[in-house]
Amino acid sequence: MSDLPKVAEITAFYLEASRYGYASGEKPRLFGDLIPDAKCFSFSRGSLHYLDVWVSGQPRADRRKHSFGFTIIWCGIQPVWYMRYDGWRLEEDPDKITPFLKKALAAVKTFMGGRGPMSYSEGCLVYQNFWNGEDDIKAFTGFDRIIRYSPNTAPQTVYSHSYGGGLLVDLPQN
Repeated sequence: MSDLPKVAEITAFYLEASRYGYASGEKPRLFGDLIPDAKCFSFSRGSLHYLDVWVSGQPRADRRKHSFGFTIIWCGIQPVWYMRYDGWRLEEDPDKITPFLKKALAAVKTFMGGRGPMSYSEGCLVYQNFWNGEDDIKAFTGFDRIIRYSPNTAPQTVYSHSYGGGLLVDLPQN
């Protein structure tokens, strides 16, 4: 167990790796035959490895496109941390909502539940992150959403995901 990274190292690695993932705007690759149509990003540095995998369904009658995924960090062959997330986005305006979400996720500078900052806005869209992890990667849950504000109409939630995760093993403190 002495070869395991410290909590601060996992936090820094997650923030670094996530910048090369979904928020990067790069095209994901297919995960493989085990989970058809799953997409993924991976990143490695030294003995640390990051894998983010997700799947999306087809739009349902309520115009919502649901998705779920998970992220795992390994040290060597030992899984040490995970996050799971699931939710939906409205199918209308995916060319606006998805790029905005990626910008919001990329804007995070410290660990805030593995998602974006507490608040981020651009034009008529506002991203909000509600989490209870007290700036700690060890155990957390929360949800994030995007609200669209339009003149003469009520604000509309166009994206919502819940998330949670934490350490899979005891790691040394900082």
